[in-house]
Amino acid sequence: MNFSQIRSIQSKILILFIFLLLSVQLVSFFTTYKANQKFESAQLDNRLLTAKEVFTTQFENRRYYLSAFAQTAAQDYGLKSMFQEDTSSLLVALNNHRKRINSDIAFAIEPSGIVIGQLVTERNKQGLKKIKRGPEQGQTFSQKTWLTKEPTTQLFRSAENLYQLSFAPIKSGARTIGWIGFGYLIDSELANDFASLTGVNVGFLLKNEGQWQVVANSEISAKISFSPEFAAQVFQGKREAYISNNLALGKVEQTDLIAIMFKSKADLLKNIQADWQQLLLLIALTLFLSLLGALGIAKGITKPIKLLIIQVKSIAKGNYDQNVTIDDSLELKQLADEFNYMKQAVVEREKTISYRAYHDDLTDLPNRNALLKALTLWIEQHRGFILIQLNVLRINEINDTLGHKVGDQVILEVAKRLKNNAFSKENYHLGDDNFALVVKEQSIEALIENLLPELEHHYQYENVSLHFQYAMGIAKCHIDSGQSAAELLQKSNVALHQAKKQKHTFQIYDQEFDTNTIERLHLTNGLKTAIDEDQLVLYYQPKLSLSTMKLSHVEALVRWQHPDKGLVPPDSFISIAEKTGQMDALTRWVTLEAIRQYIVWQKAGNNIKIAINISAENLKDKSYSDFIIALKDRYQLPEHAITLEVTEDAVVADPEKATEILSYLKDHGFKLSIDDYGTGYSSLAQLKQLPVQELKIDRSFVQHLMTNQEDQTIVKSTIELAHNMGLSVVAEGIEDEATLIWLQAHKCELAQGYFISRPLPAVTFDTWLKESEYGFDEIKSC
Repeated sequence: MNFSQIRSIQSKILILFIFLLLSVQLVSFFTTYKANQKFESAQLDNRLLTAKEVFTTQFENRRYYLSAFAQTAAQDYGLKSMFQEDTSSLLVALNNHRKRINSDIAFAIEPSGIVIGQLVTERNKQGLKKIKRGPEQGQTFSQKTWLTKEPTTQLFRSAENLYQLSFAPIKSGARTIGWIGFGYLIDSELANDFASLTGVNVGFLLKNEGQWQVVANSEISAKISFSPEFAAQVFQGKREAYISNNLALGKVEQTDLIAIMFKSKADLLKNIQADWQQLLLLIALTLFLSLLGALGIAKGITKPIKLLIIQVKSIAKGNYDQNVTIDDSLELKQLADEFNYMKQAVVEREKTISYRAYHDDLTDLPNRNALLKALTLWIEQHRGFILIQLNVLRINEINDTLGHKVGDQVILEVAKRLKNNAFSKENYHLGDDNFALVVKEQSIEALIENLLPELEHHYQYENVSLHFQYAMGIAKCHIDSGQSAAELLQKSNVALHQAKKQKHTFQIYDQEFDTNTIERLHLTNGLKTAIDEDQLVLYYQPKLSLSTMKLSHVEALVRWQHPDKGLVPPDSFISIAEKTGQMDALTRWVTLEAIRQYIVWQKAGNNIKIAINISAENLKDKSYSDFIIALKDRYQLPEHAITLEVTEDAVVADPEKATEILSYLKDHGFKLSIDDYGTGYSSLAQLKQLPVQELKIDRSFVQHLMTNQEDQTIVKSTIELAHNMGLSVVAEGIEDEATLIWLQAHKCELAQGYFISRPLPAVTFDTWLKESEYGFDEIKSC
């Protein structure tokens, strides 16, 4: 090869490198340019979104702080006593509280609505705050409706100023002796504070029927006047040089108060544009250095390059058996050796990655990916088998009490037992406390009976003895069933959830489970709407007084009148309400509706007392108790007009708290009843401590009373026990006349069941009441 030929090869290599470098740089430049455009747009959007979130958080914090402080100040005994003294003393006390949070306005209002104390701040020329009496002092407060609401924050205009204001009632016992309120100005100082926090300009506007009024705004560029016209244009997006967002803060005398956040696009993009210029410079420098490097490489590479490319391409295709060997030069030989080292490292990493992709890090068992792959293979091979998804129960309890280290040891022990079991060699860890086993088709009952002893025996960890318990979901795959691996795994998961729900050791998949799951999902999504939009209705089941054989009580039972599914029974949605945190709202709806019906019956001359079921959620704090007590006071309900029924389980969950709340309700004139007695876990000692007046024997002991001697013994002893403890007794589940007469003979006070009447809507109940007026007297005469 002569000199010119060598130069020609080098030139071609150099041209190729130049072309490749330019292509890469152009693609890189184009990609960077597009990414930068998206980044600019995202930066603008994110900046405003972040600003809005920060603004909302800070404004809500002010609201919460004002509300909390107002309620705290309302508890001050000194302030309460000042309400009965002279105005000057009251203003001094009011100002002391105002100074604690540096509020701009403070109110003290009598029950009649007269403002007996008002302090406002104004700034002098030096910017210092001065306190003076407000213009509303001595007048009737213009927004008296605010005072009867729950403690909340309102927007209030006084003179030319706008305030964020919160009131709280001052109580003496159960009597309201006045209200106290504190507020902050919505002014330019607030706008500047929010602007410094959010990094954007902030303005407060009043909008009424297309008319804009500027309340306050942060400092803007000297070239810009935050006029109503400018604010309206920014709000409507007509100022292309600005980005903006807005937030409705509420109403001020039927006028909307709006916070608008805006910023010049040019200001926001300054840093990005500076980065873009630096990027262009870096690309140019990289291109120049790359060209120099390409020239050096082109000069150093000659004949071995073709062999090197062939061997490298072979490795790129996954052929790791062949080594790169070049002996032409020391440099290229060293390069070949490095390639070989790199190839070996890549092989090891690929093996590790491939293994980890199909195995669990903790137990080293095959994972979900491996299970799906194996299931797909077995299905394709037309093999019949059983998939068992296994859940280790109470792992969260172990983690919470003994720590995650012990929890991991438990998972490892379960994995070990699965590996050593004699029934399945195909074991998988699906993550957390879930495992899977694949076994050949056989009797499932026999399989579970033989498998559980190998998995359940006690495990000793240090000084703690743990008993393993499991729930299993089972899905069958018959030959040519046409199922996919994902479908099979999903079915086993549905069966597992059903087993846990029913507290069974195992559950075989049934297609009905999917229907129930979908139905439950629809009900879950629609329950809040049902409560908010009054889709619920109350049915009333009569309770018969066995001493007079007259109707004296009813139990209010909720139903859901679903717009598509018709009447939905409570068993289908009560558990949903409990799990989704809507039980308190549901109980409050039932309570209010039942009390309204009670009043209707009283006006019609029907003296019928109503029982309402309350849940464990209602016994956690006093909010529900205060709610129903307020209703009792508002409607002037007589003592024991309302019976509150609570289950044993709700009391057992937290006996001390439940006793406190129940005592509170009893002291305010409510009759208390233990519902479903005999099915829970309460002890006689706990029952003795509860402030209840009534026991309600569960239907499971009453339905077969005339044919089951044991049930008779239980019911008789329960009635005697209750009477000895000074409690009355209600029996539910009465389905025949003989049972009713037996209960009457054993001094049971009230009876409830289908023999008397099924639950009825209010309209139907009124008709039934008239028609059955003399029916039970005949039973008594018999």
